Formats: sequence, structure tokens, C-alpha cells
Amino acid sequence: MNTAADSIEKTLGLNSPKKSSLKKYLIIGGVILIIIIAGWGWMSSASSSKIDYMTAQAEIKELTTTVSATGNLEPTNTIDVGIEVSGTITDVLVDYNDRVNAGELLARLDTTRLASRVTSSNAALMRMKANISAAKASLANAQNEHTRVHQMYASTQGNYPSKKEVDEADNALLSAKAALEAAIAQSAQSRAELETDEDNLR
Repeated sequence: MNTAADSIEKTLGLNSPKKSSLKKYLIIGGVILIIIIAGWGWMSSASSSKIDYMTAQAEIKELTTTVSATGNLEPTNTIDVGIEVSGTITDVLVDYNDRVNAGELLARLDTTRLASRVTSSNAALMRMKANISAAKASLANAQNEHTRVHQMYASTQGNYPSKKEVDEADNALLSAKAALEAAIAQSAQSRAELETDEDNLR
């Protein structure tokens, strides 16, 4: 039985010491070949990544920087120049982008309407002053009437004049005082309007 198995192994060459040693040499040779290829690849990559340096003497030269852009130019600060009063412009003394100084005359307005307003305001002020004089006269008359009525009422022990006439005299005095105060207030308002119109004219 063993002789038959030995003969089969011999026929197939399984027991051949030469074949097992050949296989071992092939494995060792493959490993060495892989190592050689890996070493060659590493050396080639190391040589390709080598940095070369160049040296030169320092020199002083001009550096020019150019900036280009497209679009519309806009100022960083803008100032709107206007007027406080409206009217018809007769003369314009400056143009766009002119350099001007503080207090410089830029334009002239037609002052016909402004002068007319000053004249009208002045007349209104004079009318209010006349109203004050009239209110003072009315107040003086109301005070006299008030005094006369109360003296008569006291001297007659309340018999004459009637209580209604006394009340009317009191109310007339209060109305005259209120009318004077109103005339004074209207005069102050007219004076303020005149000053405004005069300032606009200037």
C-alpha cells in the first residue's frame, strides 16, 4: 500500500526536493525584485522633488503698481447747496464744479415779490398799532363807564342803575381789556412777519 502511494507521489513529482527548493528561490527572487522596484521609485521621486536655489546680489530698482478700474467716478463727499426762499433767478454767477468760498454770491433772485411782502407786512404792523390805540381808547371808556355806574349804584343804595346795567359795565370792561391784549398779540405777530420778510429780502 505504501509502495503504491510512493510510486504515485514519485510519478507526480510531489516528493521531489528539487521542486520545493525551486519554489523557495522563486519567492525570494520576487521579494528582492519588489524591493528593487520600490527603491528605484522612491529614488526617482526624491530626485524629482529636489529644490534648486539661485542666489543673486540685492539691487535697488523701481516698483510700478498699476490699478485699472471701470465705472463712473463719484466724490467721497457731496454737499447740496440751496436757498431758504424761492423765487425767480435773474443771474447765476457760478457753474458746476466751480470752487467757491464762504459768503460768495452764487445767484441773484428777483426781489420784486419779496419787497412787496415787506411793504405789506409793514402796513399790517401799522394797522395793528392803530388797533392797539383804538383798544386803549375803548378800555379807557369802559373803565370810566364802569367807575360811573358803580359810583351811582353805591350812592343810590342799589336803586339806580339796575343790576343788569352794572353787570353790563363789568362785562364791557373785561371785553375792552381782552381786546387790548388781542391787539397787542396781533401787533407782535405782524412784527415777526415783517422781520421774516425783511430777512428773506436781505
